[in-house]
Amino acid sequence: MSVYSLTEGAITKVATSVTSRLLRNLSRDTQFLAMEKATGETAPTAVDIANEGYYIFTDDFLTEKFNFDSLSDIYIMAMNGDGKIRVDAPGKPRVSSMPYLYDISEGNIDGHVPFSKLGYTPSLTAAANTDLWSYAPTQPVYLFPTAAMRMEVLSSDNTADIGTIIKSGTSTGGSLTTLIDTAKDFTAATAVAVGDAVILDLAGTSPEYGYVTAVTSATQLTISGGFSRGGSGALRGYTIVDKSAYAGAQAVEITYLDGSYAEKREIMVLNGSTVLPTVNTNIFRVNNFRVVVAGVNGIPTGNLTIRHLDNTPVYSYITAGFNRARNAMYTVPAGKTLYLTNFVGGFGTSGSPNKEYARITPRANMDPTTGFHTNGIFYPSADIIVQNTTINMDLSIPFKLTEKTDVKVSAIASASGAVSSTFMGWLEETEEA
Repeated sequence: MSVYSLTEGAITKVATSVTSRLLRNLSRDTQFLAMEKATGETAPTAVDIANEGYYIFTDDFLTEKFNFDSLSDIYIMAMNGDGKIRVDAPGKPRVSSMPYLYDISEGNIDGHVPFSKLGYTPSLTAAANTDLWSYAPTQPVYLFPTAAMRMEVLSSDNTADIGTIIKSGTSTGGSLTTLIDTAKDFTAATAVAVGDAVILDLAGTSPEYGYVTAVTSATQLTISGGFSRGGSGALRGYTIVDKSAYAGAQAVEITYLDGSYAEKREIMVLNGSTVLPTVNTNIFRVNNFRVVVAGVNGIPTGNLTIRHLDNTPVYSYITAGFNRARNAMYTVPAGKTLYLTNFVGGFGTSGSPNKEYARITPRANMDPTTGFHTNGIFYPSADIIVQNTTINMDLSIPFKLTEKTDVKVSAIASASGAVSSTFMGWLEETEEA
């Protein structure tokens, strides 16, 4: 193990002749760029790393694992201040005095990320078994897609949930906090303004977004908070959305699994109630749906829907006034294992509160004895009964759900009422054989 102190803008070789290394971030507010070179090659310059390097400590903020097919040297540059990183050889035992889940939350355990999933049904029909999501009053049973497909997105509001694109193109330069396009005049009508959103790679391999904090020049924008996935603004397809044009939701991000259960994303700029088909045609499971760009209200004015191209069934739904879907459905991506440590369920009704109750049941299409996937057959993992209250169930033995498992929460109640649920735990990268 070695700890390196990195001065801003200086290049440091932190490992040589390696096939794998584990890096840990000891300076949370410092951004780092990394670049590897074949062992013995000339060290990169600061310009090389700025143009060709890649941002580390992004998805898993404190830990980054490097694996190489051949021997390499690793070079690191601190971008916004001095910083420190620790370099370990993977596979060494790690000792911590902190609780295991705290270590996962802090990003201290390689290949582990926190997980949570919300579910909510505003008006459960009495005596009807219902899957928990905001669209349940219209579609009580959630239907997982049977094949990868193109889907469509729309809002129920045609006056505020609209994104106005004022500039687009491919950047000629940039950094983690800037975007440059020498072929564009960002000050020309309609001029880019502070607060506008810059979306990179809308439907490509690495969609992300950021917010303009300064129009530095006619050809350069500053995004001081960086982009949402830690990427660079250089040489990227971009779209700029005018924050001031409409008050409601302007763009949404869909996190989905393709037919191989690999995780993908697409960002879509809304056009009110006009139906917009996704660009990607390989959507098999919708795991997350959220607003990422909005006007002055900061919330959608209408209900936002992802659905089949034939208008039904619906696959995800955001209720007006909220910024994320509350769907208690999730599919474990390929190469991951989901461990659930807590389950929270609540029920409330305005009539006879001391008599009415709901039974809330998390379920998965996995045989609880063998782990075999059972397609459309869902087995209960637990049951809780609630009467106008919320109960937290700590799972002393976490539920283990293997890759490609579908998970959902269902409820049945003695009277109509609102039901909510939350799953918490962690996602873990599957160990390679």
